[in-house]
Amino acid sequence: MHKLIIEKIPKKDNAIIYFIMAIPICFLIFCFSRSAIFGPSTVELIQQDNLMEHFHGKIDSLYFDRENHNVKYAESKNKDKYPIFRNWEAYIQLGDSLSKNKNSFKLEIFKRNGSKIVFDYRDNYKKVQ
Repeated sequence: MHKLIIEKIPKKDNAIIYFIMAIPICFLIFCFSRSAIFGPSTVELIQQDNLMEHFHGKIDSLYFDRENHNVKYAESKNKDKYPIFRNWEAYIQLGDSLSKNKNSFKLEIFKRNGSKIVFDYRDNYKKVQ
């Protein structure tokens, strides 16, 4: 039955229908290609996100968020959340204070014993050789 319907439509009309259906597909391919070629890379997007992070406070709780790839978070009393890189987890403990300014790659950790540790986000972007 499907074949009969197509056969009844004139070839000129079929060409118009296919052309109209192809336009959105071509547009999507064009948009995807343009963003893939000229858009920022994944690392650049991650760096922009990290620069926008802002956190100042004492850590009241630490937890792993299963819904977000089991990322570890530090949380302050006022419920501000700060994601922690895996290689930094061992250095950040309850009671420590974190300081991360917007537009900075530096994270300062003020330990309970008075010492200070400074991490640089850019160290996490280096490729392993």
